[in-house]
Amino acid sequence: MIKNHQLLGNVIRYQVDVDDCELTVDLLNRSSERLLATGSQLELLFNLNEIQPVRAENV
Repeated sequence: MIKNHQLLGNVIRYQVDVDDCELTVDLLNRSSERLLATGSQLELLFNLNEIQPVRAENV
């Protein structure tokens, strides 16, 4: 579910709840793209060749 979004020029940044995890998803803002509303359900699909690992910060 989309928690919130930010328009960052040519990028839309979504904060998304997935199970018990929060993800940040950046999407190119193309004229044909539609901004998804807060609370919307969505399906996330990834190209495994484009995924970059990140290191978790100590809390």
